[in-house]
Amino acid sequence: MKMIVFFKVLILIICHFVIIKHLYPEEKVRQIKDNYKVKKNKMNEQTGLAVTEYKYGAYTISIVSKKYMHYLVVIKNNSLEYVMHSQKQGGFRFAAFDKDKELKYINTDLTGNGQPNLVIYEYGIKPTILMTHIFETGDTFKKLYSIEGDFINPIFKDLNNDKIPEIIFTDCTFHKWRYPTPDCHYPKVIFTYKDGRHIYAKELMEKPIPSDDAFEGKVKEVRKTSKWTYPTAEIVIPPPEIWGYMLELIYSGNSKKAWEFYEKVWMGNLDKQKEKYLLDFIEQLSSSRYWNLIKKLNRDDKKLVEYKSDNRIAE
Repeated sequence: MKMIVFFKVLILIICHFVIIKHLYPEEKVRQIKDNYKVKKNKMNEQTGLAVTEYKYGAYTISIVSKKYMHYLVVIKNNSLEYVMHSQKQGGFRFAAFDKDKELKYINTDLTGNGQPNLVIYEYGIKPTILMTHIFETGDTFKKLYSIEGDFINPIFKDLNNDKIPEIIFTDCTFHKWRYPTPDCHYPKVIFTYKDGRHIYAKELMEKPIPSDDAFEGKVKEVRKTSKWTYPTAEIVIPPPEIWGYMLELIYSGNSKKAWEFYEKVWMGNLDKQKEKYLLDFIEQLSSSRYWNLIKKLNRDDKKLVEYKSDNRIAE
């Protein structure tokens, strides 16, 4: 049985390399560059290949797609430098563009080592997952690392003035949770560069506890302007604004204040519903890929720290 599995894996590996060699042998590099180049998101009718191509210095970087086969192809001085393969539905995308249609993150130092970098997104690994791949495009082209996140593109911004951009991911755990998309809330999770890769930056997410005036003002605002729904005499549906502010507090290290806010803002007279909604909220929160990180951020809160969950986190 083990030998059969071994040979199946071996055949798959051989087929993978045969496909790459067939599509991109070095003698066909010129053909890819000269004949297969088309405008962004356009299909070449003769080859069936959709090619998005950009040049940077000695590099020609292309995303080549045909149905569910996707390749990131890097050519340097007319020689094949690098190939990355994806069979996912979404394929690869360049991270962002500036006003001149040039790659925004292709000549930006994202790691502080003086070498330019390239950011490539890979969609479709799962419907709700986006992979962010970081490459170095200096004297040699190489992949540095990848970060798995939710399906909204991250933001690159220097938050601590060290001239190295942080990566700000969006946690989509509460996407369509109890409410339609416009009413959903998406907290941010910050990663900073340290020891060779971007890692979770607890110190950049922590914020002081809101002042009493600001906190009470938020309580009054939600109680006054938010819409509570009562489908029956025994059911109450709290407004989404409650969870939005609670998430804001939790993701800044102030979860205890979030529970206090929930107690003060609750307007229904149904205690069972009140407790049920809170437990549902924590259960949904625990399904976040950042759950263990959230607990570290609120390490003094037993309600979170002692809540049992087997969910995986993004490191």
